[in-house]
Amino acid sequence: YDRVSGYFSSKALSLYARGLQGLIKNGGQMRLIISQEISEEDFDLIKQGYDLREKLTNSLLPQLDQPLNLEEKVNFHNLAHLIAAGKVDIKIGFKTAGIFHSKFGLCEDTAGNIIYFTGSNNETKAAIENNFESFDITASWLTSPFDMQKIIQARQEFDNLWDDKAQQYNIFVKEINDVIKQKIITYNKGRLILNPEMLVEDALILSIHEEQLFLENNLTSYTISSKDLAIKRLEPYLDGDYPNFKNDLTYVEMTEIIK
Repeated sequence: YDRVSGYFSSKALSLYARGLQGLIKNGGQMRLIISQEISEEDFDLIKQGYDLREKLTNSLLPQLDQPLNLEEKVNFHNLAHLIAAGKVDIKIGFKTAGIFHSKFGLCEDTAGNIIYFTGSNNETKAAIENNFESFDITASWLTSPFDMQKIIQARQEFDNLWDDKAQQYNIFVKEINDVIKQKIITYNKGRLILNPEMLVEDALILSIHEEQLFLENNLTSYTISSKDLAIKRLEPYLDGDYPNFKNDLTYVEMTEIIK
């Protein structure tokens, strides 16, 4: 799934994670190019090859600290997990004047079938819930030779952008800053989160995912130690230390743990 969009924030990034579970389950990957508006002076420094880590970091990090509702948190944590696992990659597009404002995407399956779409929307909560937007869809298996050229050109345009080969249009696409990437990855829970309850604050949550038990420790008012009676009673079911459960627990054992 290759996507070019135009907005950078934690809320926007949380929306990109929707529906990606199926893509990843099928061995797929996502490449995302988003925009960042900077001054022409900063842009010139990028062209000259200087390290703008501090300026870019100070500009982008506050956008990752927006308050999120529970659903947005789930999506953002999942996106962080997919970035950490190398399943999702993000780059940032810059322009000397104006902003990098292209919006299109390409979805391709293992058989080479491609859906190309282009539309007017930004991935913001307001745009999705309130705006009147338009989209144009082209499917490779339903197209005329004329329409097929749209897909070919979009594929070439995305690859040129991704490889930073669009300088003739005064567009530069750069790897996302390591500091920003590490900030996003701090939200990685080590797996995809399918239940919003996993992120409830000041709670200890026991859940089952792919027939395996997980104990999520979100406690802030109490600290669990290996000396706690509850942990001692769980020891027969653990694979090493808490909170790692054995993979081959029976239904009866799971019931005992839940009690």
